Amino acid sequence: MNIYQDHSMKYLIYCFFFSCTAFGQTDPVCLSGLISGKFETTSGVVRNTIIRHKNKQIESINGGISYIESKVKWESDSVYVLTIKKMVNCPEGSGMKRGSRITVTITECSENYYICRLLYGTTVFENVKYVILPLPER
Repeated sequence: MNIYQDHSMKYLIYCFFFSCTAFGQTDPVCLSGLISGKFETTSGVVRNTIIRHKNKQIESINGGISYIESKVKWESDSVYVLTIKKMVNCPEGSGMKRGSRITVTITECSENYYICRLLYGTTVFENVKYVILPLPER
C-alpha cells in the first residue's frame, strides 16, 4: 500500500467513525426545550397527549378518556424517570400501577419532535416519536 492509499483509508475510517457517532446525537438546546411542554404520540388508533412541567407530567390517553399523572425526575439532559402517582380509567392489562417507574431516554430531537426509548421493567419500547405541540396561550 502506498502513502496515498494509506491516507485515503484513514480518511474513510475517520468519515465512517464520524458519521456513526454523529447519528442519533441530541442537541443540548433542543433537549432543554423538552423539560416543559406539550407533546403528542400516536400508536395505531390511540393518541396520547402529554403536558409536562419540570417535575410533573400528565398524559391524556384517547382524548382524555384515561389519564396518568406522574412525577418526573431528570437524571441528565436526555434521561428522565417517570413515577406514576395517579391513574384514571386506565386498562388493567398494562401491568402499570401507582408507583411504577418508566425510564425515558431521548435519543434524538429536533424543533418539531423527539424520539425516545422507554424502559418499563424488562419491557423496552424503541423509537417512540413525540411531536412537539405549541402550549396554549394563558
